[in-house]
Amino acid sequence: MDLEFHRQRKRLQRLQFNSGAIMVQTAEFIFADGPAIDPYEPSKADLRDWGTWLETVINAFVTGGSGRIYISKAQMDSDLSPPQYTMAWVIADPISVNNAGIYQKAGAPGTGSWGRASDLPFGFIIATDVGAGTPNAIKATTTLPVSQSALVWLSIFETNTGSPVTIQFNTDSVLTVKSNSGGDIVPGGLVGGTIALGIRLGSTFRLVSDQTSAAFQALIEAARNDAESFANLAMTAANTAITGATQNDLGTHTALSALSVPAGIQVAYLSGYTTVGDGGAKHIKRVASQPAGGGVRSADRFLPNGTTDSTNGGWWQINDDEVNLLQFGAKADNSTSIYSAWQDARAFLGSTGKRLHLPLSGTGIYYSNPASGSLDFRGITVSADPGVSIRGLVRFDSDASYGSDIPLKYDDGAGTTFADTFFMPRADNRRSNSKENFIRHGDLDRKAITPLDFNNSSYPPVKLTFSSGDTWSADASTTLSADSKQIALANDDQMRASFAPVMGGDEISVAFYSGNYVKAGIIRFVGGYVCFYANAAAGVLRTKLVGSAATEVTNLQWFGLADNPAWKPDKAQWTIRIHDVNTWSLLFNGMEIIRPASTPGPIIDAGFGMLGVASVAGAMSYWTRTRRKEAAGQSPMRLLIVGDSKSAPQTSSWDKYLKEAIDGSFGFRVWNIYNQAVAGSTSAQQLTALLANANLASSTHVVIDVGTNDGQGSGAEPTLDNIRSMINACNTAGISNGRIVLVATDLWYTRTESGGVGFNAGPNDGHALLRAGIRKLAGVRGCPFVDLTEVLTAIRAADILQPLVVDPLVRDNVHPTVYGAKLRADAIAKALISGSAREMKRKIATSQFSSAQFLNGWTANAVPPSYSVSEDGLVVLSGKMNKGTVAEPVTIMSLPANLRPPQSREYAARISNGAVCVVYVQPDGQVILSSFPSTVATYVSLDNIVYQLD
Repeated sequence: MDLEFHRQRKRLQRLQFNSGAIMVQTAEFIFADGPAIDPYEPSKADLRDWGTWLETVINAFVTGGSGRIYISKAQMDSDLSPPQYTMAWVIADPISVNNAGIYQKAGAPGTGSWGRASDLPFGFIIATDVGAGTPNAIKATTTLPVSQSALVWLSIFETNTGSPVTIQFNTDSVLTVKSNSGGDIVPGGLVGGTIALGIRLGSTFRLVSDQTSAAFQALIEAARNDAESFANLAMTAANTAITGATQNDLGTHTALSALSVPAGIQVAYLSGYTTVGDGGAKHIKRVASQPAGGGVRSADRFLPNGTTDSTNGGWWQINDDEVNLLQFGAKADNSTSIYSAWQDARAFLGSTGKRLHLPLSGTGIYYSNPASGSLDFRGITVSADPGVSIRGLVRFDSDASYGSDIPLKYDDGAGTTFADTFFMPRADNRRSNSKENFIRHGDLDRKAITPLDFNNSSYPPVKLTFSSGDTWSADASTTLSADSKQIALANDDQMRASFAPVMGGDEISVAFYSGNYVKAGIIRFVGGYVCFYANAAAGVLRTKLVGSAATEVTNLQWFGLADNPAWKPDKAQWTIRIHDVNTWSLLFNGMEIIRPASTPGPIIDAGFGMLGVASVAGAMSYWTRTRRKEAAGQSPMRLLIVGDSKSAPQTSSWDKYLKEAIDGSFGFRVWNIYNQAVAGSTSAQQLTALLANANLASSTHVVIDVGTNDGQGSGAEPTLDNIRSMINACNTAGISNGRIVLVATDLWYTRTESGGVGFNAGPNDGHALLRAGIRKLAGVRGCPFVDLTEVLTAIRAADILQPLVVDPLVRDNVHPTVYGAKLRADAIAKALISGSAREMKRKIATSQFSSAQFLNGWTANAVPPSYSVSEDGLVVLSGKMNKGTVAEPVTIMSLPANLRPPQSREYAARISNGAVCVVYVQPDGQVILSSFPSTVATYVSLDNIVYQLD
């Protein structure tokens, strides 16, 4: 008995470790019983062959990707698309259990048939007897079909009372239960509550042990836990094969509700949402209850543990690491609303913490009907393929995260639409050692804003006869407060204004109240004034010199005037910007509408005025002065490029990177780039093209990058003449020299110098004269200048021959790589901005006072009275004044308003006889002389007078 027990135990152990294999010889042969007194031992060689064959089949499914899994044989027979020799499993045929098995395809794709090769490779199958039959006619259920190659683990519900005993698995044919020796089961041979192991053989179910062997019964019980474990492993392997198969396993999301899936299938694959291939394919897994969003319920009511539950059973959940919106039933067709799918996806993401992706499908536009509500991005991470966008009502929340930039067309369904982009987080998600941008000293915003009080006596209200007057006189008709100036205007030709002293680097700003009257920004300089004025439409630029008639440029237009009320004169905030002692510009709403313009004399002060055209109340408020401010607020740029192959449009041309470098700098926006550069062009050809280019009239800036083809053996002067003509054409089109960038191109290599590769370019040894000539021309005309030989680091011919060793700046022997193009774009962008966003300078070089400022007969000496101002606002007076009236104290000069000290200053001044007198400089600008010995002295020196402005 002990020997028999040992042999049986050993046989079971072999079964436990080897029965997951498929035959070379059949399982029926390998596990034949033999005589009861000495059962056959399975051959190790047979078992190894059997196991190797099984591993090969499973690997073909799990890793090869060519296997197919079908629920029924009918489903398999209807699919003839696989190529010849494709392997397939039928795992749960509802018609006949014998249809389950391993099949092989015969015939080319679309033709042929499937032939059965063997049984399924399930080593253990768990059968459940819940008493559906009788003790002598057992009915048991399994999740897998019972074949002759599977060992069945059967729980006995009740002890049998008769003989023979039959068993029926699922709806298959009835089998007669036989003992190990082949006899019928005697009454009481199958004890309720015990476990029996057996194999299906033909029309019988053959027990592994004899019914009367108590020892073997104990062995079965001892092996039960091992059998359960192995069965689970076998089930997992089968499910893994199903999941990894390329053929859809359970069809589509919508079709799954009608499908009863065997309890043993825990994970599966759906090949679409509504139809196969619609983008909604996904892996799914059984869950114990309805999941939050994205769930689907099959017709069965199985739980993951194999039991049934009418309330919570049958539910499946997405089992992918990253999910996409198509898996929830959305369509990217710009018409079907994604709102419901979005809500399901948000619920699923909220419970799992996974990411949502929007794949490119259909039109690429995911539309959400605004009537349903807004798409909520809070608390989730969303990414999208290039070409994908969202249209509809969307919430803009700060706690959403975007794995890629996602274009949006906002549409609330009530007429509000606009375009925007959800941007992928960058700097805020990077580690500190990846930080690239730092704020340095030169980046600091050090501007200072001073409120100007209309009621301050330092800024008294004045008026001028606008049509012809030169003299500003006091205006008593205004009502003043700290914040506003109000005037009852009439059609009386009186420009009523208030002025504040200004210097380079200053800006003054104000806002007018709406009304039918002329608004004006006025800059006064030594010898006259310049004024921009307008009512509610186009403006006029007026220049008036003392003693001369005014000149005007009329019908001035600017950005926004035609289509945005905020840019009309009576709605905009006005700002006068002083660039330096002779240069000013005018801004509406922070954007220059009058570009930097020069005055005939040094600027003294600036302010704002009102001119009546009817009896109406006029007012302006909130007057301020800003100092130490950068010259931002530039108007949109329309750039025209003149050049040859180094600038012509191509994959690595620098104009592609210029827009990125300029946009957002000093308020610039690049609206258009007109690139007329043509490969092989000479400067003469480009000049002809420029004169005929209709885009020149609308351009605001021009880059001239010619000479590469001229410089190959020809002299410099013909090219320089062509460039001069280009500059003149730009000036005629209204483009100032400060907005015309001249480029001296970099060097190139001949084919010989580059080792016989590249273009057959001519020599460049005469190019130095042309570069030097362009540099001088830029200085003469005041154009920004870029010398690309300074910008681009040195390159050698060896770089061209070894592109994998270094990062060459030329992709052949002449033209730039992407890296070289970026360097060019950066240098040209800086020149364009520098020529437009002029440096604002407080500094004034030594300049002579106007004779109009001398009083009481005092005049300029041969060393004329002069002044200078440092960048920090330090005023230095110099020169001599010849004697006039000497009745003491005597005022000899009145300083311009912007040169007056903040408080009274007293100085000892040397006079002509070597003695000294006293000079007082007052905050109102009076220079007063005292203790001047008129009988012996003829002049006074101003050389010791130095003071600091505010």
